[in-house]
Amino acid sequence: MSAALLANSLKPFAIEVLVIELPADPHMPMAEATGPEFSGLCRILGLDEREIIRRCQGTFRLGSQYLGETQRWFVPFAHLGMSAGQDEFEQALFQSLKGQRDADLDLWSIAAMAAKAGKFAIAGQDRLDLRQALDYGVHLDAKAYCQILQAYCQQLNVTWHAIDDKQLSLQHNDQGELLTCRLPHATLSADFWVDLSHECYLSSGQDSLINVSAQGKESRPRLPIRHSAQWMSAQQNFDQPCSQFMHFSGGWLKQIPLRSGTYYQCFSSTAAVALPTVEAQIRSLIADVPVQLVWQALQSESTVEPWQHNCLSLGQVANLCGGMVFSELQIVQAALVQFLDLFPDLPIGENNRRHFNVRWQDFAQEVYDFSLAHFVQSGADISSASIALSQRMQVFARLGRLEPLLSDATTEAQWYHLLFGLGLRPSLPSVVLSNVDTPSLQHKLSKVRQTIERLVQGMPRHRDYLAKFYPLTMVNDVKHNE
Repeated sequence: MSAALLANSLKPFAIEVLVIELPADPHMPMAEATGPEFSGLCRILGLDEREIIRRCQGTFRLGSQYLGETQRWFVPFAHLGMSAGQDEFEQALFQSLKGQRDADLDLWSIAAMAAKAGKFAIAGQDRLDLRQALDYGVHLDAKAYCQILQAYCQQLNVTWHAIDDKQLSLQHNDQGELLTCRLPHATLSADFWVDLSHECYLSSGQDSLINVSAQGKESRPRLPIRHSAQWMSAQQNFDQPCSQFMHFSGGWLKQIPLRSGTYYQCFSSTAAVALPTVEAQIRSLIADVPVQLVWQALQSESTVEPWQHNCLSLGQVANLCGGMVFSELQIVQAALVQFLDLFPDLPIGENNRRHFNVRWQDFAQEVYDFSLAHFVQSGADISSASIALSQRMQVFARLGRLEPLLSDATTEAQWYHLLFGLGLRPSLPSVVLSNVDTPSLQHKLSKVRQTIERLVQGMPRHRDYLAKFYPLTMVNDVKHNE
């Protein structure tokens, strides 16, 4: 994806893109769960979104369904109510639901109600309001998606070097800039390097591209996830257009539906000695679990400033922030889009690096805080919680409002649904709505709810929508529009 994005975006500047492909990582995910950024990437690359969904056994994703120990809730990509940015709608809703034991925001979200009913449709261009209210991502088979992007890179004449050994011989100048990388069959030189590897070779005494950015730099704390496991089930269950998160005492189990089967990822915050207990909990949640799970220990940390000298190190950053809530491709895509925003003012100046790193820190903090909030009530160690996250939760619990978002990594609606679902309830009413009587408030909200119910009732089922507009195909070459 990175090679495709760079080669396409820099094509007018006659820049050559070289790829060094390291040996395959057996722990790489088998399925990809994207957000709305997937449609943006297809537009940038000129790829046929429909064809990708067909070839990758894809399903749609309006958000994530959460199954907690005591309640269920939905976190959509789209806004609450009928209109984005509708003044005081969320506060009116919180005020109306105050004191209700089983309060549920989902009833006022078109995306949530559609996903729970197993419905889906992409609204026409004449209904931009509905397109926004049904903002979507997709689930894709990772291997098929990789093949599509690699074929695209070949069409852009990206030079590809696949190697069997991670031992790389590197040459730096006195200023710390990376000059050359010696491979078994060639020595490569470049003006700029993007490192997408997970490993930090410094810890093992090896050399790698990432050491340019890791030396002497502050590390960002990682999420309280100590182990992960993944597996694929042949069981099909794509009636609902959403991912699903199931909570257990040691973490979260993520379920991604494809048309070829169901992909599972387990994220555990427990030590290795407690993994048998975790496995027992997982088997109590779902039936189709391998006899023996293969666990991967997670210990990575990433640098706060990924751009140092002439190297942008994104692999560890994506591994740290991505995987559970945000996919690694989503993290890398966002970073590269920020990086490309600085072009053609790229000639490796200190101002460029500082500007990128500051913007990146805001994005990474938002991603980290949103992901960490999932562990607030799990008993996991969240001592690394930022002041910003603590303040955001306190402000919401008191006023039903949010501290200003740092970036576009998340939406306000995602935060509202997540915090409300985790059990936080605003204690104070809206001052702006103090003159609105409760019956009038409830009447207006009831009309919005009824409108949503009628819209969802008229939508086709997700399974039928896929069969009609996205029938599975065996086309060898993906279409793309120059």
